[in-house]
Amino acid sequence: MDLQADSDIAGKIPGTDLLENVSTMPTLLLAEQKRAGMLDTAGEEIMRMLAASVEERREQLPRLLDLLSHHAVVEQTRAIAEEYCRKGLAELEILPAGEVKAALTDFAHMMVDRQQ
Repeated sequence: MDLQADSDIAGKIPGTDLLENVSTMPTLLLAEQKRAGMLDTAGEEIMRMLAASVEERREQLPRLLDLLSHHAVVEQTRAIAEEYCRKGLAELEILPAGEVKAALTDFAHMMVDRQQ
């Protein structure tokens, strides 16, 4: 979400996690691909940028955001989020219909869909 969401929706400026060196699912997936020797050219460039100093990352942030937001790890991350959402919703099935169940269901969907 930090890569693609509107700052009003996400509550922060896109790329903040990248600048602060916060591990996110896309960056964790890239690191996993690197360890497995399966990193593509764009992934290698992203990882080089992530390893740079904060000042260099700040300068390269527009390029870094563009590369990362178009990389396959974003769709992989979305698929993971959707799977967790599906599992969470299945657990809510035991609850009786009502405001609480509806709020939890809406919240689960919002966590996946708010980045669009």
